[in-house]
Amino acid sequence: MTAYLNALASYLPKLLVERANDGRISGVEPSSEEFEAALLFADVSGFTRLTETLTARGPAGTEHLTQVLNLYFGQIIDLVDQWGGDVVKFAGDAMIALWMSPDGAKQATACALALQRRLHHYDVGDGLHLSMKVGVGAGKVSFAQLGGVFDRWEFLVCGSPLEQVGIANGLAVPGDVVISTSVRDLIGVESGADLSFEPMDDGMFRVVAPPGGSPPERVPMVVRPSAAATLRRYIPGAIRTRLDANQSDWLGEQRRLSVIFINLPDFNAKTPLLEADRTMKALQIALYRFEGSVNKISVDDKGASLIAVLGLPPLGHPDDPERAVRAALAMQRVLSEAGQHSSIGVTTGLAFCGTIGNASRREYTVMGNVVNLSARLMQAAKAPGHG
Repeated sequence: MTAYLNALASYLPKLLVERANDGRISGVEPSSEEFEAALLFADVSGFTRLTETLTARGPAGTEHLTQVLNLYFGQIIDLVDQWGGDVVKFAGDAMIALWMSPDGAKQATACALALQRRLHHYDVGDGLHLSMKVGVGAGKVSFAQLGGVFDRWEFLVCGSPLEQVGIANGLAVPGDVVISTSVRDLIGVESGADLSFEPMDDGMFRVVAPPGGSPPERVPMVVRPSAAATLRRYIPGAIRTRLDANQSDWLGEQRRLSVIFINLPDFNAKTPLLEADRTMKALQIALYRFEGSVNKISVDDKGASLIAVLGLPPLGHPDDPERAVRAALAMQRVLSEAGQHSSIGVTTGLAFCGTIGNASRREYTVMGNVVNLSARLMQAAKAPGHG
């Protein structure tokens, strides 16, 4: 039972597991809370070329890609955990972590610098390298649980720190740690150290000297059996099926999928809970009619972005491309009826599917050009005369 609980919890952030442990959430009704936190956004570069190179080699290349990803992201996860953070979201080739402690801004920045020291220009062989840009923001964060159709709940993290790291990421280059004014002020107050920052545009600063301090003492989390039913409600069906069969690990694969990438520019931290929940339920109902699944949902300075996928195990159909178009039209219709603007891109093609991370924190993900193209088509749909 302990192994099953730990495997279940590894697909979810500690933030959610803690609340399921103590009964603050039960996964039966929408809820939200706000708190002050620091947030780290690590955006990996070099990933597209790596994926294309390795997947072109067939199954052996896909297996190698899985190993490289797990090794690289596993080190990110370990460093975030070492510095007291919580990996809350994977976003393709990026990762979001939270710190809710009083020293969160200092610890997040120290973690960002540690990430760059260990993983910048990381050699993965064949002349290929991975690097990352890291942004750190701080402020009020909103944590919400929405949906619940067919007992499947989604959680969202949004607020001003997401907007800050979005701006930081746009200014950074691989190897950089860029922090917001809020983070700089908090570090200055907390550490009292003579830190060195290089001013950038839009109230951002490149860190050129590290804050002092050492990683905080970590307290292992014990997942309670009573939390299992709640945790299952936040995990995709593909993962539930595997875990129920006592399969916590499996190899990545190349799979033909249809991807729907949706942007909702007006959906943000200020959206009332019940309105956000109605929108999520409407999207789930429209998508589930065609046996698709929500793969990722995030909220940043550009609103909410949702990636839906058709063709993931255990559901796959020869007509998934048509199902994806019909699902996209149905989702567009319910969004319009709810007064939500949207832009949508739809693609079909081969993608890498599998878990990335390690035994303490991982996520089932879909990556590749088919996802990138759906995002570009979504952007094109925003253009005048479209959408």
